[in-house]
Amino acid sequence: MDFLFGLVTALFAVLFVVLLAGLARRIPGVPVGWLRTIVFAVVVVSAGSSLLTFVASRAGLISGTQVVVNPATAVLVTVLTVAWMFVLGLAALVILELVLPTGSVPSPLALLAGGGGNAGAPAATPRS
Repeated sequence: MDFLFGLVTALFAVLFVVLLAGLARRIPGVPVGWLRTIVFAVVVVSAGSSLLTFVASRAGLISGTQVVVNPATAVLVTVLTVAWMFVLGLAALVILELVLPTGSVPSPLALLAGGGGNAGAPAATPRS
């Protein structure tokens, strides 16, 4: 039974990471690399689990592993916590895109192949 629970949890985490990565690429309206969005989604899922446990225990929603309030309240707090984690992570992703745009640093594969990517390429000039 523990194996089945672990398998379902892993599949749910992978599905959630793919969903977050897809949303994170569409919402900002700027091109974001897949590696960056996958890392973003994994960090959000990892941090979200710990944050959710912290928020639930501090709010008095859980005691140990038991929910001690109305389940609807627990679901609402869970949804709000996950939404805030997504928004804060998305804000960090947008800031990272502003500071270090996708493509400004060569990919690990380009470095291994000996190419520098387009990191040294001059920036495009805007047309008037």
